[in-house]
Amino acid sequence: MVRLTEGDFGRETEYSTDPVAVAGRFRDAGARWLHVVDLDGAKAGEPRQAEVARAIVEAVAGGARCQVAGGLRSDAAVADALDAGAARVVVGTAALRDPSFAGRLVERHGAERVAVGLDVRDDLAVGDAWRHGAAGVPVADAIDALTAVGVETFIVTAVARDGRLEGPDVALLGAIVAMGQG
Repeated sequence: MVRLTEGDFGRETEYSTDPVAVAGRFRDAGARWLHVVDLDGAKAGEPRQAEVARAIVEAVAGGARCQVAGGLRSDAAVADALDAGAARVVVGTAALRDPSFAGRLVERHGAERVAVGLDVRDDLAVGDAWRHGAAGVPVADAIDALTAVGVETFIVTAVARDGRLEGPDVALLGAIVAMGQG
């Protein structure tokens, strides 16, 4: 289990080599949801740690639900994550590039099982594992396009704050909530 600082793969802090055990401790401590990210998959553009994600989902079943993310850029990858027991998937790059992809997933699996990651840097929703120089979409445009195809849940991350243990970017979250109400 690792944490990246500001999404930088060169600034990784390792907490454990046993993510399944860590997930079990979170469940035992009362966590109702776990956000499981295949960072290798996010970087590669396709799942790389699907078996680990499956093991985490199985280990916490009955006590916590898991949302799985990272490299879910195809219908098959999403279906595999859901079939493995994930309560919800979080798609990012593919949904930002093609909102109809997210719409198709919502239609097939239901809005409660599909979320879109809005990873925000400099007022842009970015994908591609947050690599610097990756193209982004203005956040308001992304929300408009994705809500138009049925997306109801967004997982918002302020890239500049991620992994810094400084708490959420309340101003960003407030602005996004206001966009969704407009």
